[in-house]
Amino acid sequence: MTQEQIDALDDFENGPFDEAEKAALRFASKMALTDPYGEVDDGLWAQMQEHYSDAQIAELAVVLCVDVGWAKMLFTLDWAEKEPYCYYHPPEEMKDKEPVSASGD
Repeated sequence: MTQEQIDALDDFENGPFDEAEKAALRFASKMALTDPYGEVDDGLWAQMQEHYSDAQIAELAVVLCVDVGWAKMLFTLDWAEKEPYCYYHPPEEMKDKEPVSASGD
């Protein structure tokens, strides 16, 4: 990845990425914590299949699951600084929800 691409990640649709890279970034965006309602619709699935094999899509999904799961664990266990610039914001209806304790109480 070039520095120009890294700098353009916040607006990747207009950045220096080819169509395959944009499809993968759309896919990743749906799986990220920043989109708690993320769903891969038929259009995005078709875009992914245009550029990647089923095995490559599955591999990308697994890598994203590990990465997103790791981030969720760090936030849940409060092992990470929650900086003001963090992109994850829970949906409004989840903000007032009482946390569930590990013991089930």
